[in-house]
Amino acid sequence: MRCNMRYVDMEQAELGQLLGRDLYDNGGRILLKSGTKLYPSVISKLKQLQVSSLFILEEEAEDFDRRELVAAKTKDEAIQKLYETFNQVRLKQDMDLKSVHHAAQILLDEIMNRNDYLLYLQDIRTSDTYLPIHSVNVCILSIVLGQRSNIPPIKLKDLAVGALLHDIGKILVDDPTLSTPGKSNHHTWKGFEFLRKKFEVSLLSAHVCLQHHENIDGTGIPRGASGSEIPLFSQIVSMANHYDHLLYHGKEDHQLLPYEACEEIMGLANRKFDIQLVQHFLHSVNVYPTGTHVQLNTGERGTVISQHKGLPTRPVIRLHEVTESENENKKIVDLSKLPTIFIDHTLPK
Repeated sequence: MRCNMRYVDMEQAELGQLLGRDLYDNGGRILLKSGTKLYPSVISKLKQLQVSSLFILEEEAEDFDRRELVAAKTKDEAIQKLYETFNQVRLKQDMDLKSVHHAAQILLDEIMNRNDYLLYLQDIRTSDTYLPIHSVNVCILSIVLGQRSNIPPIKLKDLAVGALLHDIGKILVDDPTLSTPGKSNHHTWKGFEFLRKKFEVSLLSAHVCLQHHENIDGTGIPRGASGSEIPLFSQIVSMANHYDHLLYHGKEDHQLLPYEACEEIMGLANRKFDIQLVQHFLHSVNVYPTGTHVQLNTGERGTVISQHKGLPTRPVIRLHEVTESENENKKIVDLSKLPTIFIDHTLPK
């Protein structure tokens, strides 16, 4: 057995479990280190910080494939760079766009070198660190969708920068919840007007700020643009933004699991999102992350142990309750080779 991480809702965390990843405050300082035991006082502190989900350490079988598209160290560096930049804007200081470009480049480089991995977006977030973490997640998924959309590598950097800064307008308005859609005080307009004056930011990147809430059927904001009126960069970031919100905020304050969020995205095809972009999305995300407990349509239960790039709904599963007398190979079910067998539903941990 080896030690690895599992992502759980805060309410599922149990006394004595170990924190799986460092928890940072809004200044980038470590509040709780990975490996901290969850005593009552620690759980109370996490709830005070409005942490809704977290990673815990646990033992798992050697056959689990936990490869990550972006290493935690790289992602943490990008989040820290973005936090510092957002704080500069908040304090009305000169904005260090070199840090934003650096964050975009390290994410881009890592994704280009690991393009056979499926994407899994889950993080420990507090109310203070939500925006930089959300922005980095949106950037990562946008790069992946940009690759699948055949955007040239030289243009992917502009997409990445636009994705990292897509919500910068929220820092520039007094209360984002009170800004009026379609009006100049909305965060989309505020962000666009701010970025278009920065020579280090391309107009393509700035337009991501303006149009990442537009829908292809014309029902979006701020201008009600539709179809081809919405640049591809903005369509991509719109989808990435919506998916990450579903994982964290969910619907009606209920966080969605990855497969539930994917179903929601599918339901918005040809309304909010272009159907081809939805197809690219469904071939890129980790619908059933490694470690997910599932029940098959055969009634058998098992645990997802690895993925197939391009076939995210057809992972490899290790079955439970297989007797020692049975052939060892029967314990492993590769859904990519068994078209009549599929995952019926997920099971609680």
